[in-house]
Amino acid sequence: MRRLVPARRRNLLLIAFLALALGALVGWTQRASIRGWFLERSFRTALPSPQSATEAVLSQEQPSPTPARRAAFLPVSSAHTPAGTAKTNLAVPFAPQAPFANWAQPYQDACEEATIIMIDRFFRGASLSLQEMDAEILRMVKFQEERYGFYRDSNAAETARLAEAFYPGLSARVVYDVTADEIRSALARRVPVLVLVDGRKLGNPFYAQPGPERHTLVIKGVLGDKFITNDPGTRRGADFVYPVTTVMNAIEDYDGGSPGTGKPVAILLTPKAR
Repeated sequence: MRRLVPARRRNLLLIAFLALALGALVGWTQRASIRGWFLERSFRTALPSPQSATEAVLSQEQPSPTPARRAAFLPVSSAHTPAGTAKTNLAVPFAPQAPFANWAQPYQDACEEATIIMIDRFFRGASLSLQEMDAEILRMVKFQEERYGFYRDSNAAETARLAEAFYPGLSARVVYDVTADEIRSALARRVPVLVLVDGRKLGNPFYAQPGPERHTLVIKGVLGDKFITNDPGTRRGADFVYPVTTVMNAIEDYDGGSPGTGKPVAILLTPKAR
């Protein structure tokens, strides 16, 4: 018996240590979850009610409008709605570019695909499950590899080309040197805006830091001086709110299969006229 007592004590001490370690791990996990909850609450305060797509779409003229045509291309003047009072939130469905948290390729570089898929579903009035996003990304990657020989980090022109080729019912318009007022105008007409960004400049706390150098967002709404986005780079990306100045500072046409322009750029996807 004397030999068993020290062994029992060691076992009890080991059990106590494991219990403390487990408690500490659970506490840390809970604190991380609570911190994430508060962060998300701060990014999603008092969002406007989501709005569906309408029959009112942009002009189907020139694929890359000149400055002189922009008044017709983005016909809603920001002067009608002061920037500080604008409220729009389009009902663009969300799923992340890594639907099942697998960030290996092709999902690591599937942000362009994910944003196109979300906008296509918006205009179709369709939902978007994780399974559907996963299958559609893989189908779109295969399509690009067979047709173009690459799929990673498409620049604005290449992303617009992909959207029209993969979804023949969509029309893509590229607007270089895009301004915040032009984005607000598109949103006022219930047209979501796809933008290419340097993700390191967004400061999203849910990215694997420092964030993706080449990334895309769907700007789906505006609330005063903030843009409401679907950010496929995180599972918490639905209705993610960024300051307008932060988004505009991050927008740029990066290099893809061919050199980008480096200019601020937006892509407007709309249903083709029937």
